[in-house]
Amino acid sequence: MVPENFNTTGSFLIGLVRLSFSCVNINEAARFIIILGAALIALGVMLPYVAKLGFFGKLPGDIRIKGENFSFYFPIATCIVLSVLLTLLGNLFFRK
Repeated sequence: MVPENFNTTGSFLIGLVRLSFSCVNINEAARFIIILGAALIALGVMLPYVAKLGFFGKLPGDIRIKGENFSFYFPIATCIVLSVLLTLLGNLFFRK
């Protein structure tokens, strides 16, 4: 049984905010957010040009099923290629 004057939501949220700010250096968090924003902007600028290349989404391992009333598309090979490329870029730029 919980006492009437016990505020679980407020106490939990305040504790969570204190814990998150005590474990993370604010400068590192700000740097991460700025880099993430720059990467999203770069991705948004490059996306129309990458779409014109035509091979992303049409690789041999991508699954396409078309029926009369539905279509299913799962780009597994494209996901693997993008994962490898992003891993290489991440290791190139963020390795200490």
